[in-house]
Amino acid sequence: MDKKNNDINSFYSTENGDFNYLYSDHIDFSQILFETLEPLFKEYKVKTVIDCCCGVGNDLKDLFQKGYDVYGSDLSLNMVNTAIKNLKKENVPTKIIQSDVLYINKNIKETFDLVVFRGNALGHLSSDEQKKAIDNLFGITKNNGLIFIDFRNGEKYHHKNKRFELRGHGIDKHNSEIYFSYYILKHPKNNFEQYKIKSRTLIFDYKKIKIRLVCSKIEANYVIPDTIIDRIKCNNGKILFEKSVENGLQHLQSLIILKI
Repeated sequence: MDKKNNDINSFYSTENGDFNYLYSDHIDFSQILFETLEPLFKEYKVKTVIDCCCGVGNDLKDLFQKGYDVYGSDLSLNMVNTAIKNLKKENVPTKIIQSDVLYINKNIKETFDLVVFRGNALGHLSSDEQKKAIDNLFGITKNNGLIFIDFRNGEKYHHKNKRFELRGHGIDKHNSEIYFSYYILKHPKNNFEQYKIKSRTLIFDYKKIKIRLVCSKIEANYVIPDTIIDRIKCNNGKILFEKSVENGLQHLQSLIILKI
């Protein structure tokens, strides 16, 4: 594993306990999006699904509850272990392995009706790595199967030059906490390759109220849509569904691709 992947793996291994705080709005959005896509999945007779950046297993749980056979992988071993633990509590039968998407076709020999690769996952990769990732996703997709990817539209996100982004806030009754999660962003000028990320969690009591602050400092997290769309065409893929949204991750662009 190279230094960049070590850094990313370390970040997600550190923050896996705060995942649902940091991405609470994205989790809610995902549930709505899967509901929207359900008719398309039924049309293409989707039965088996793999999430290649499954995190702590939220999407796998939702997909299982909709009747699919679910599998998962993630770069972070801590995320994999957390997902296995979470899904076991929910009685979700699944197989989850640790794997880098750049080598997933070597680690997984099966093919699937639906392959999922979402969130910030593509943003962690250089443009050349993004192309290889798309190739590998096609490699584990059945003919006439679907690939579901989303990513931040780097052109919009970069030029907006945003410095602060509130990720989520609310009350966690189970842990008796008020929580706030946010990004602090740095935009290197005209640099769509650089990626650094660090996370810090602070928990303190204020007049017997426990407050959790989850902060992630990020340098660049950009994906150029043309890079992804050109690679889809190289694999003879056909885009069936495209949606750009502002809730969940900002400037998120979602694609459903048919492998012809």
